[in-house]
Amino acid sequence: MSNSNSYIFQIKKEESSKEKINRIYFNSVIGGLMDPGKKQSEMYEIDDDDLREQQENQIDQITDVSFKDKQFYKLWNKYIINKDIYKFYMKDYLEEFIEKNFEIIIKNNLKENLLIHLVCLFDLGQLNKITFKELINKIIEKEKQIIIKNK
Repeated sequence: MSNSNSYIFQIKKEESSKEKINRIYFNSVIGGLMDPGKKQSEMYEIDDDDLREQQENQIDQITDVSFKDKQFYKLWNKYIINKDIYKFYMKDYLEEFIEKNFEIIIKNNLKENLLIHLVCLFDLGQLNKITFKELINKIIEKEKQIIIKNK
């Protein structure tokens, strides 16, 4: 390659590297297009109520589950929405969820859905045998408390 051809190649290379690439990114958290002019931290500032409403709408659109399943999913998502989900916190999350929501679960006849949720978490390796048994015992105790309270 001659010296002048090398120079032309170098100029074209510099021009092409300076070109702005217009890419469109989709933000799965907010369910829309990301604004390239905003900082990344600004893009994730979303209203919890909007996110909860969006999740509930998505759950309502599911056609292959029962109404009770949808009720339970909404209750669980409402609880877990602002939590960092780590396997080693799952026991604490579930205990707190049961403590805070058990009366709603019983009132709406969602106990079976809660038990299925625990079985699924166990099957997926998110709960070990000991934790699973402890949570089942907690459900039994909460149910006894409600029976005594209603007498």
